[in-house]
This record gives sequence, structure tokens and C-alpha cells, in this order.
Amino acid sequence: MVVIIVFFYLLLALLGIALTIWRESSRVAFDAFALPTDAWMLPVGASLVIVLGVHLFFVRAVERWEMFKKSARDIRIWLGDLSEREMLIVSISSALGEEFFFRGWLLNETGLIISSVIFGLVHLPPNRNWYYWPFFAALMGVCLGSVCLWTDTLVYAFAIHAGINFLNLRRMAMTKH
Repeated sequence: MVVIIVFFYLLLALLGIALTIWRESSRVAFDAFALPTDAWMLPVGASLVIVLGVHLFFVRAVERWEMFKKSARDIRIWLGDLSEREMLIVSISSALGEEFFFRGWLLNETGLIISSVIFGLVHLPPNRNWYYWPFFAALMGVCLGSVCLWTDTLVYAFAIHAGINFLNLRRMAMTKH
């Protein structure tokens, strides 16, 4: 299962990279291939706050609301018992694919709101327990896109995305069936 997930997200990343390179317009909101500048401390701190804040929200939500408990159990069932290494690989590949495609390319083509709405729509729920998922994804799209526009790089959005995915996959692994 991990191989299929990684393959899918690497294809998505390659598509995002290819579309970004193919883009005819030189007018972009930010440079998807730019590296962070020397002013990295504030973006790193903000990134850590976002990762921990979202993760703590998720932890509390799983403790309090049945739909979050059920969705955590669903993911555990679908993914099986992943090792921490596999969780890290899935987290990095999904962040890489989604960030290059949705922020690196689509954000520059459609703007912050439209790219975030589309990001939310592709996270349509597999069942009713997940009806919050597209709204959460759209909100995270706004957050990650804003980070890209603020820092003029994809690096921090990628790190935030991978960090949230990894911590939440670890949390879901601890959720009892």
C-alpha cells in the first residue's frame, strides 16, 4: 500500500513540477523553486506553531468527537500498521506531491482562494464520518498558500504539510479500533 501511495504522490509532484516549468507567464505570485532566504527564523517558528497547533487540534478532536475517532480508525484500517519509517515516507511524499501541484503550480495559476477550494474538493470524504475533511483541507490550503506567498518559497509549506501528516499518522496509529 505504501508503494502505491508514494508512486501516486511522486507522479503528482512531477506533474506539478512539469506544469510549473511549462507555465508561459513569468508573472507568478511566488517562485515554487526558490530556496528560503537568510530571514528564516520567523518562518521556521511560525511553521512549528502551525504544525503543533493543527496536531493538538486533531488530538483534542479525536478525544472529543466521534466523527474524528471514526475517521482516525478508518485511516488506520486502510493503511494498516505502518512503521514510523513508512509513516514518514508517506508524509513526505504526500506533502511533496500536493505542495508542488496545488501550491507550486495551481496557486500561481488561480490564486489563493480558488486553489484552496480545489484542494478542499479533491479531499471529498469517502464516507459521512469525514464530512469535515474538505473544509479542513481548504482551510489548510489557505494557510499553506499564505505561507508560500509570505515567504516566497514552497519549502515552509512543504515542511508544515509533512509535519502535520506525520504527527497525525502517528496519532492515528495509536487510535484503537
